[in-house]
Amino acid sequence: KNVRQTFYLNLAASLLVTVIITFIILLMIRGYNKKLEFMARNDTLTGLMNRTAFNDSFSDFLNLCNRRGDPLSLIFFDIDNFKNINDTLGHQAGDSVLIRIAELLKTRLRRTDIVGRWGGEEFIVGLIDTDHKNAEVIAETLRKAFEEDPHLLHLSSSPVTASFGIVTARNGDTIDTLLTRADSAMYRAKELGKNRIETAIEH
Repeated sequence: KNVRQTFYLNLAASLLVTVIITFIILLMIRGYNKKLEFMARNDTLTGLMNRTAFNDSFSDFLNLCNRRGDPLSLIFFDIDNFKNINDTLGHQAGDSVLIRIAELLKTRLRRTDIVGRWGGEEFIVGLIDTDHKNAEVIAETLRKAFEEDPHLLHLSSSPVTASFGIVTARNGDTIDTLLTRADSAMYRAKELGKNRIETAIEH
């Protein structure tokens, strides 16, 4: 009788261990899948949306705003003289600057805004239900936040600035047409001295 009881107790213990191990493995697989999903949609350095994720989200909002007639604006900006930061202070310092820029974006933007790292030192912000005038106000808030941030100043030993291009959607716009105009405005800001905001020229 004791032998039989011992057998069943050992069997129950083995089954319990098997269930626990299986549960742990399933949790690990689930966590790994979530990590893969995050990496597929987010920039690994800053945690912001990557280009693909931003395109998908912004295109959905653009279609919705076109149907409803709501205003929609786009901010495209590039950190000024970023190559100098990498060349003089090293890529680790450059990465720290990018991470801090992302942190400032997360705290300065509204919950309805979508933001992504476009690539390198370029970032993009989609402003839902926002006309051109309000987009300029938001861009100026970001410009000042970067220039005056003490943490960025500590990282780079000089103020970190950015050049901004702003565009507001028109009927028939796609993300590509908006980005083309915003990109042109941003490069015009660079040519005019950097650390400034330029509006896309509408024809």
